[in-house]
Amino acid sequence: MKVIDIGKSGLLASEISVGCMRIADFSSLEADSLLNTAFEAGIDFFDHADVYGGGKSEEVFAAALNRSSTAREKIILQSKCGIQPGHIATEVCRPEDCGQSVTVEIGQCRHDRQRYQCQHAN
Repeated sequence: MKVIDIGKSGLLASEISVGCMRIADFSSLEADSLLNTAFEAGIDFFDHADVYGGGKSEEVFAAALNRSSTAREKIILQSKCGIQPGHIATEVCRPEDCGQSVTVEIGQCRHDRQRYQCQHAN
């Protein structure tokens, strides 16, 4: 898998990321298969947002990651802040919203850190 530098951060991640928006309704078997297939393909970059599936997408991801043999420190979590239904992201996203989003996201993913945060904009 080709690896890219995210921006000019020096943070290296797989060129392909797995979008986790729709995994809220995945069974344990489906979630495990998604993560294992990604890991086998060399994908270590996972895209989240605290609002995906009302937070359930991150819970499903965390449970699958807990069942996986892949170490948490080997994955890159990307999340977004500023996503609120019925609003344009740039109208409602304040710095404190991003801080809250990161806190929620880390808790939902049961991860000790998030490596990348970006503001969602239309």
